[in-house]
Amino acid sequence: MSNSTEDIDAAEREIEMTFGWWANPIFSDTGDYPAVMKQRVEARSRLENYTISRLPAFSPSEIGTIKGSADFLGLNHYRTWLVGVNESPIDGNPSFQKDKGTQMHQDPNWKPSPQIVPWGLRKLLNWIKKKYHNPLVYITENGYLDFSGTLNDTNRVTFIKMQ
Repeated sequence: MSNSTEDIDAAEREIEMTFGWWANPIFSDTGDYPAVMKQRVEARSRLENYTISRLPAFSPSEIGTIKGSADFLGLNHYRTWLVGVNESPIDGNPSFQKDKGTQMHQDPNWKPSPQIVPWGLRKLLNWIKKKYHNPLVYITENGYLDFSGTLNDTNRVTFIKMQ
C-alpha cells in the first residue's frame, strides 16, 4: 500500500502465507512452510494460550516426500492487490487473517480498471522465479471476473486486449 518498511514486509508476508503456504513445501530449498508463517503462527498461538503452534509441523520424512515432487507449477491468477500491515490484537479468536497481519485492497485509479492489472501477473511470475529458482510455470487459469450476466462484455474484451 505504501513504500514503508511495514507495508513492504506485510506484502511479502501476505504472499508467503498464501501462495507460499502451498508452493514452499514443494518448490523451496527447505521443503517446509515459509519461515515467516511458522514464526507468526507459533508466536500468536503461544499468546493465545496454546501449548504448541496451531500450524502442524512437517516431519523430516514428509519434507523428503513433498520437496521437489512436482514437475511444474500450475498458476491461477485473477486479481492483483495492494497489501499493507494490519496487526490485530490477541482476542481469543484466532484466525488466518490475524496470523497474517495484513490488509488488501485494489486501487480504484488503476487503468484501465482495478480488475485489469497486467503488471500484477508479471510481478508474481518474477517473484516465483526468484523465490523458487525459476520452476517451469504453466498459467492454468487467468481471467476477469464479471458478475453482470450480460453478453455486452466490454470489460472482458479489454482484459484480453491488455494481456
